[in-house]
Amino acid sequence: MSHLDDVIRSDLSALGTETARAMPPFDELRASLVGSGSPYRDDAAGVEARRRDAGEGRLRELALLPPACERVFVHRVSRAAAGAVAVMAVLLAAGASMDPWTQRLVSLVFGRPTAPLVGALLGGAALAAYVLAGLVAERYYERRLRLHLHSASAEVDGPSPAAEARRLIARVDSVAVALPLAGVATGGLFLGLLLFFSDTGYSALGLLAECRDVFFPAVLFSVLFGVALGGACSREHRSLVRPMLVAVAAHWSTLATGTALMVATLWFAARTALGLHAYGILPGHLAEWMLGGLGLLSLWLPTAWALLWLRRREHARLGE
Repeated sequence: MSHLDDVIRSDLSALGTETARAMPPFDELRASLVGSGSPYRDDAAGVEARRRDAGEGRLRELALLPPACERVFVHRVSRAAAGAVAVMAVLLAAGASMDPWTQRLVSLVFGRPTAPLVGALLGGAALAAYVLAGLVAERYYERRLRLHLHSASAEVDGPSPAAEARRLIARVDSVAVALPLAGVATGGLFLGLLLFFSDTGYSALGLLAECRDVFFPAVLFSVLFGVALGGACSREHRSLVRPMLVAVAAHWSTLATGTALMVATLWFAARTALGLHAYGILPGHLAEWMLGGLGLLSLWLPTAWALLWLRRREHARLGE
């Protein structure tokens, strides 16, 4: 054996002794090599890599999110706001009709509130609410998605932006049906009442004060029917089973029945108004209740069918 072999053997023996002396405990060595069983040896680096990949995936999903999601959310909020403003305007007018001082104040500001003037005011308020609510809903939608993306960036398996967008749309599903239905029913009944007495020289608030025994229950029933239909739509979204009320209101026969009732109501109202305007014959209580009931049905049925048709169209745009 040469001198070179002795030197190599001595160096290897010294290296083995030093390695054995500096060897860490087996548990620490196993944890550093294997980790917690994940595909990554370093848990912190693995979590950061997965979080980075999930964040990039959410950014791509947010960039490719269909514009229909935002449009559906904005239009639903706008419809709900317009319906709520219409209901509140009618309720304020009804409340003011019971206060003589408020009636005089309204007469000083607007003169005699005729049917065209009240219709213009009511329609303008609903339109303004529709536009303003749409602008606010658009900003709210964008802000919520940005906050969701920021909060979900710290989670590897957090919800996606598409899931958050659909959750926002589902939250306004019921109010987008209930409030517009109540607004159309109450506002339409109010304008119909004004048109019926348009040639008698009465003011709008005076008519509400005289017809409150019929008008107030009609407003209450309209709000309750809107709430019932909106609740049925909410249950359908949660359970994916169409309730009976939604199925009946969305059927084509509902539209046909509502159209026939509208024609019958207009004929009955014109016949009654002819006797009132030409001969001064006031309608009796039975005629008032019949006109109120037929008027509500002729407003409820077509409006409910139209809102549910629009709802189905929105679901089709969302791919549901």
